[in-house]
Amino acid sequence: MKNKDSVGNGIHPTNDLDELNTASEMNSVLEALEDLISIVDHNYRYVAVSYGYSLFFGMQAKDIIGKSAAELHGQEIFRKILKPNLDLALAGEEVNLQFWRHNQCGELRFIDSRHTLYTGKLVSGKGIAVVARDITVLKQTQAALEKEKYLLSTIIDAIPDFIFVKDKLGVYQRCNKSFEALLDTPSDKIIGKTDNDLMSEPSAAYVKARDTEVKSSGQELRCDEPVTYNDGQRRLVDMLKLPLLNDTGDVEGIMGIGHDVTREREIEHKLQLAALVFETTSDCCFILSNEGEILSANLAAKERFPKVTNGKRLLITELFYCSNVPPTLEKIIRSELSWHGEITSQDQAPFLATLNAVLDNDQQVEKFVIILRDNRLHKARERELLTQAYHDHLTGLPNRLLLKTKLESAIIRAERQRRQIAVLFIDLDNFKPVNDLHGHFEGDNILIAVAKRLQGSMRKVDTLSRMGGDEFIALIDIADNSQAQVVAEKLMRCIEQPFVLKDMDINLSASIGISIFPSDSRIAEQLLQNADEAMYHAKNTPLRSFSFFADIPKLE
Repeated sequence: MKNKDSVGNGIHPTNDLDELNTASEMNSVLEALEDLISIVDHNYRYVAVSYGYSLFFGMQAKDIIGKSAAELHGQEIFRKILKPNLDLALAGEEVNLQFWRHNQCGELRFIDSRHTLYTGKLVSGKGIAVVARDITVLKQTQAALEKEKYLLSTIIDAIPDFIFVKDKLGVYQRCNKSFEALLDTPSDKIIGKTDNDLMSEPSAAYVKARDTEVKSSGQELRCDEPVTYNDGQRRLVDMLKLPLLNDTGDVEGIMGIGHDVTREREIEHKLQLAALVFETTSDCCFILSNEGEILSANLAAKERFPKVTNGKRLLITELFYCSNVPPTLEKIIRSELSWHGEITSQDQAPFLATLNAVLDNDQQVEKFVIILRDNRLHKARERELLTQAYHDHLTGLPNRLLLKTKLESAIIRAERQRRQIAVLFIDLDNFKPVNDLHGHFEGDNILIAVAKRLQGSMRKVDTLSRMGGDEFIALIDIADNSQAQVVAEKLMRCIEQPFVLKDMDINLSASIGISIFPSDSRIAEQLLQNADEAMYHAKNTPLRSFSFFADIPKLE
């Protein structure tokens, strides 16, 4: 009879032992028990021990019976630990005790012990029943779990991204140090609160809607969340939300992982504006190495100085020299961090130059930026740029230049958020007869109406651009290809509705080519080319109004 449940589950072996009639019956029972059970008389001498007790000490039961607890455990342990607890048991108290003890192999084991009063047949008067169990593995497991919990908590708190956990009611259950820093609030002021307690009412409503989306779908969600917390500052948060599932698969909460991208987005926006200015300004702009080699040039510089585009190593001093020497242009680059003056091109054209150094983290010159202005052409080019601007003069839609900038920006955002983009190249079918029959003025009015219909059929966050003629481009964020197909079909339907011209119905249709980022390409220009190719495939395929680039048969 082996009783492994005698500790911690309400079972008392000594109650059964009291009912045994003889010492022989008692010993037979104890010899079958693996728990550490012993009977001690009021003189602290062993009168009976279990098989487990003998095994732990590496001694036969007959060699333990008759010994005192002090002889078996040592005088110091007996005096300091055992005797006070044995005395309490003799006085009628139940004593629970846990301690470390070496077994017969010299291994340190953790023992859980209970001492109770025993008045059975094995003792004269009072005795003590000791029921114990080796719970070393449990103790070690608990210690390992505590250590793992501590390490996990330390790691989570060390992660620069902020992390939080909310239950299904939206109450915060856990957060790391980064989230405390974001809110400038200690965790004990966050735990137990909801978003309504921590942020503005509109922000809380917006966040709750995203949380509900995650809980309803059971799927993760990546999004930018504009949030205004109670400190009054508005932040843009790049957030990944994950559903927390219980054992039955039901959502019982949400984990959020994110970081504050407010500053990042501001810098990104400024860089985009700077890149746009660099490429579109009428001034010639060059980026130089710290030795004066031309690393990059804008469109104006390339048009004005064709030598820049030949791909060969070229120094700025091979194109320009200082009109008023000294100093020479070489010396200015070697010694100045900022300089403004007049230089002359090799073809004797005067330019007003501004040179500024770009420093690295060690405050050493890494690059130079030089901007050249031809005052004779500046005003004319400025008027030209203002006329062309960034929008189509007929429809007011973004033109090709602005479209490319928006597409490149969308690609950067989609890569970070792991989303997809669809580029839809829309070409009106047989539009030329409209111009031929009704004139270009009326044809332009039809194009304006087409642009309004297309734009009205798209979300405000999507982009519609006119490439020229009867060609339009739509940029849309999608989760999968089916969404792109739905939008394409919607745009075709809106075009197929008759247009009224001089009390006449003009019927049009469109062919649409679709390319997908990132599966078709990760480069903006290539995505546009792929969508163009897919459009021609749709136009040349009977009974097909749209086509995905991926569906075009490829030559082996």
